[in-house]
Amino acid sequence: MLSEGDYTEEEYARLVKKIDRYLLPLMIQQSDKTSLGTQALFGMREQTGLVGQQYSWLTTIFYLTYLFSEFPSNFIMQRYPLGKTLATYMIIWGVIVGCVSACHNFTELMVVRGLQGVFESSISPGFLLVIGAWYQTREHPSRSLFFQSANAGYGVIVDLCMYGIGSKAAKNPDGFPAWRAIGLFLGGSTVLAAGVCFVFLGTPKEVWWLTEEEKRMASARIVRNKTGSDRVQGQKFKMEQAREALRDPVTWFSFLNVFIASIPNGGITTFGSVIIQSLGFDSLQVILLGIPRSVLSVIWFTIAGVVTSRVPNVRFFFMMASVVPCFIGMLVMGLLPLTPATKWTKYETFSILSLRSTRRPVPDPPPFPSPSLDLLPLPSLLVSPSSTLSRWGGLVLSVPAALSVFMAWSFLSSNVAGKTKKTVVSSITFIGYCAGNMIGAQVFQAKDAPQYLSGLIVCAAAFCAQFFVIVAWRQWYVRKNRIRNEAAIASGVSEEERERMGRELGELDTTDGNNPHFRYTL
Repeated sequence: MLSEGDYTEEEYARLVKKIDRYLLPLMIQQSDKTSLGTQALFGMREQTGLVGQQYSWLTTIFYLTYLFSEFPSNFIMQRYPLGKTLATYMIIWGVIVGCVSACHNFTELMVVRGLQGVFESSISPGFLLVIGAWYQTREHPSRSLFFQSANAGYGVIVDLCMYGIGSKAAKNPDGFPAWRAIGLFLGGSTVLAAGVCFVFLGTPKEVWWLTEEEKRMASARIVRNKTGSDRVQGQKFKMEQAREALRDPVTWFSFLNVFIASIPNGGITTFGSVIIQSLGFDSLQVILLGIPRSVLSVIWFTIAGVVTSRVPNVRFFFMMASVVPCFIGMLVMGLLPLTPATKWTKYETFSILSLRSTRRPVPDPPPFPSPSLDLLPLPSLLVSPSSTLSRWGGLVLSVPAALSVFMAWSFLSSNVAGKTKKTVVSSITFIGYCAGNMIGAQVFQAKDAPQYLSGLIVCAAAFCAQFFVIVAWRQWYVRKNRIRNEAAIASGVSEEERERMGRELGELDTTDGNNPHFRYTL
C-alpha cells in the first residue's frame, strides 16, 4: 500500500518542481480555438461562398461531432496509455486544422470542421486526466488554470504571427490568401507541439523521465486525494459507478454550469471578431485589439491560480466573481445604440489600446472589407468614438467567463472518485460544453448584424443563470460535507484513522459517493 509518509516534504518539493518543468510547457496546445473567427476576417467566407447561417454551422458541426466523440475518447484514454493516446489525437487534430486551408466551399469546410471536432474532443478531458494523475487536490485549480492562462499567453504570440501573415498578404492581394496561410501555420504548430507531447506526456507510470523511485513517490503523493492513483488505470467499465454518476446531482450541476457558460462562449468565439470589425476596424486592427483580451486573461487566471493554491475552498467564489463582469459586458455590447461614423485609422486603434480618444476620419477603406457588411445586405452602420470604446470594453469584460468553466473542470479531478464514474461525469460535462457552444453559434443570426442584439441578450441571460447554478452547486457540497463530518464525529473514529481508511478506499477505486471519508473541496 502506497503511503504519502514514505517520503519527506523536501523530496516531494523537488519532485513537484521536476514534474512542473516537464508537464506545464506541454499544456500550450489550443491556439486554434478562435481561428475560424480570425480566418473569417481575412476573406474565408467570401472565397468559399458562405451565405446566411452557413458560417454559424461551421461552429455547430464542430461541437456536434465533438459531442458524439466525447464518451468514446474518454473511454479510450482510460483504457490505454494516456500520454501516447492523447498525443496521437493531437497530431491528427493538427493535420486537420491545416486542411481547412485546402477547402473551397461550404461542404468541404463542414467535413473538415466535423473531423476536427472528433479529434479535438480528447484534448481538454485528456489534460484534466493528466492533472488528476500527477497533482494533489489543492494543486488542481492552479495547474488547470495554468493550462488556460498558458494558452492565452501563447495566444498573444499567435496573434502577432497572424498579424504578420495578414500584413504580408495585404501587400500582395493576388497572392496566397491570408486565411489559408493562417490555417497552415496553426496546423503546423499544433503538429509540432503534439510531437513533443508524444515524447514527454503521460501518467507517472508511463513517462521515461522519472526514475522508478520517483514514479513510486509521484503515485504516493496522489493517495491523499482519495480518488485513486494511475495504478487503477485500465480497469473494466463498472456499471454501478455509471449509475451512481447519473443519480448524483453533482453531475448535473457540472453539466448545467458548463452548458450555460458555453452558450455565450460559442457565440463570442465565432462572432466576437466580426462584431469588433463592424465597429469600423480593419482585419489587422481587430487582431491587435484581441491582444489586450489575452493579456487580461493571463492576469486573471494567474491571480486565481495563485490564490486558490494558497487559500482553501475559494474556487466557487472565483467562479461567481468571473460571471458578473461578463453579464455586464454583454449588456453593454447589446444595448448601446449604433450611430453612423467614419472608419478608424491604425493610429486610432493604438489610441484605444492606451485608452486615449483621438480620432481622425479617413476616406480609404480598410484592406480587408468587413464580411458582415459585404456578404450580407446590411446598412453600413458604425459607431461613435465613445460607443465604440464602450462596446469593445464590453467584449473585454467577457474575458473572465472562461475561468468559470475551467475552474469547474478542475472539480472533475478533485471531487469525482472512481475511474468509471469520472469518465461518465466528464463525458456528460463535455456534452454540455458541446451543446452550449452549438446553441451559442446559432443565436447570433445573420439578419441581426451588425449589432446582434438578440444573441448578446441571450448571452447576458445565460451568465445570470450560471451565477445561480454556481451558488446552488456550492451549497450542495457544503451540505454533503456537513453531513459526513457529523457522521464521522458520531462514529468515534479518530481523524487519523478516517484519513487512512479514506485513502485505502480511494486506491480500491471507490467512488466519492461510497467513500464516507471523502470530503469535497470548495
